[in-house]
Amino acid sequence: MKSKSIILAAIFMALPSTMMAQKNVKKAFDDFLAQKNFISLSPQHLLEKDPETGKKESQSDVYDFTAPTTYKRLLTAIEDAIQKDSEAAYQIASGENNGPTNYVTLAVGDDSSSGVAIGKNEGSRYTYACFVDKNDPDKKYRYAYAVDWVERDGKIIGRLAVTYALMPKFRQSRGITINGNKITLPTDIGGITASKKMSTTDFLSQFNTLSGFYRNNLAETNGKGSAATASFAMQIYSLCKDAPSLNDYEKNSVTTELKELRKLTKRNSLQGFFTKCIELIEQ
Repeated sequence: MKSKSIILAAIFMALPSTMMAQKNVKKAFDDFLAQKNFISLSPQHLLEKDPETGKKESQSDVYDFTAPTTYKRLLTAIEDAIQKDSEAAYQIASGENNGPTNYVTLAVGDDSSSGVAIGKNEGSRYTYACFVDKNDPDKKYRYAYAVDWVERDGKIIGRLAVTYALMPKFRQSRGITINGNKITLPTDIGGITASKKMSTTDFLSQFNTLSGFYRNNLAETNGKGSAATASFAMQIYSLCKDAPSLNDYEKNSVTTELKELRKLTKRNSLQGFFTKCIELIEQ
């Protein structure tokens, strides 16, 4: 494998100018980070390039912060900015952490073993969006913007992040065949990293994301479901078939959600798959 140049920095830096295409998000991020004299920031930066071509292959800019509650308006402004730029995004999602499964991991580069966790603090809310890199002639790479935060003990703690990674369809995919139809499970769900040797963290992150997508699709179709709803159910089934060893608390959290999904589901065939998922997790 050819070597790659890696640049690591632990100092505050401006977000890359190549992300100007997402102008509302970029401005909202900059407005918040400009308050560095009034908020506590812990930045982490990584940039990786091909040494032969100089082409960027991986990047992450992560800002963990603690801020006064008066800065909540700047965080909601970031959430609003993501919505404003949503037309240019190929994926946008949001959620809340109500347990160990309720956060996501954004992929970085092409390494399925790395990523940036978003929404990991209990009680936090998160929003992220993924955009194709317009400067990539092959249109294989994407930027993901994310924010999470929670009010706690009279202050706000959270994280801003921008990551650069291969888009889902350019990663190796897994699939299952049902009634002659192949259902593909992407290795990057909303920017989330998957791995054949899946860790517990990866499994819980992906399960939560797929569960959220399933619920959203049901809501959008007034509970009737659609082809997309069925696809998400099959992806959950495929994921549960490859589930790593979970502790009792994690098993209970996952099976409780599976039972809720089964309860929401009107199609008997999909109810059966959720029942099988529960059996796979409890075994």
